Amino acid sequence: NSEYNRALLSNRSVGSTIKPLLYYLALKYGMTPETFLSCKQTVFKIDGFEMYSPSNASNVYANKPINMIEAIALSDNIYATKTLLYVGFNRFTNLLKKFDFNGKCVPSSALGVDETTLINLTSIYNCFASLGMYYKPRIITKITDSNGVVLYKSIEESYKKLEKPYVYILNQL
Repeated sequence: NSEYNRALLSNRSVGSTIKPLLYYLALKYGMTPETFLSCKQTVFKIDGFEMYSPSNASNVYANKPINMIEAIALSDNIYATKTLLYVGFNRFTNLLKKFDFNGKCVPSSALGVDETTLINLTSIYNCFASLGMYYKPRIITKITDSNGVVLYKSIEESYKKLEKPYVYILNQL
């Protein structure tokens, strides 16, 4: 019975749903769907951070090189972390800021420790579905009075936030 709208107001960790943004950057900066990276249990030594050892679901690792196609299918966290190191923390931070994420990128950002609202997350996915165009969410599109007179009509706002060729490739993956 709460009037608190969780979809609009509640922040939650995005988890692996953030990976498409990471792989978008990877494609933009030179990786391909066929880029192979070794995916075994790894301890990363990253300047400015404590030792970092991400794990996969059920601690299952490919223990061999896999490509981006397989990494997406498996939601492989080692591949994602290595991809973040490849594209760089600053690039990923800047991309996340385009989608209203705040904060500094950390190694676990590749695995979705950052938080956002459900409506923001769905807007990001709509950007992929719209081949890079971002449509600002509108909750109320029109208000009319009892006589049908329009009292308010929202304006659809769209912005190009992602480049179509990379989004298209990623959508195919």
